Amino acid sequence: MPDGSYNYRLDAAKFTHKVFAITDAATMMPEEARMIWLDGDTFTKEEVTHEFLEEVLWDGEHSVAWLDRTAINYAETSLIGFKLDGATLSLLGDYKGTFLSGECFNYTEFHDGFVFTRLMKYHMAHGFKAKNLSEDCPDLRAFQYSPFGQKMEHLKGALKDGAPKTSGPQ
Repeated sequence: MPDGSYNYRLDAAKFTHKVFAITDAATMMPEEARMIWLDGDTFTKEEVTHEFLEEVLWDGEHSVAWLDRTAINYAETSLIGFKLDGATLSLLGDYKGTFLSGECFNYTEFHDGFVFTRLMKYHMAHGFKAKNLSEDCPDLRAFQYSPFGQKMEHLKGALKDGAPKTSGPQ
């Protein structure tokens, strides 16, 4: 920022760690494997079973399950489910390439969520199948409105600083 203040929306370096962790892991897994990204500041409140994951994430039709939002112009990327098919690997190649090439600096924001959302919407416009796990979310708390909100808590924003935890939408 011109005044020297920090703005996470312009901190590409901070968020490339997540981008590279996701994309590098995906390239090391067998074709058609399933992979879940879950931010490290998330904890479970109830058991998360294989059956639950199958039911929520892997319906056979979609390649990615994500937490899109309408209250802001980028997704919540604390939890993303990937079916590592050719379409998903193409998306992830674009995701990593956008940061490696510096293309992200042509966007209005440079963080992982903004870039991921732009690429998801582009790929979806060309037939990519993605499942929005937070369709009914009226605000920014996509994680809490998803099926995972009952079983996990993502300590986002003020929650990391000791604010009271919520167990779901309020």
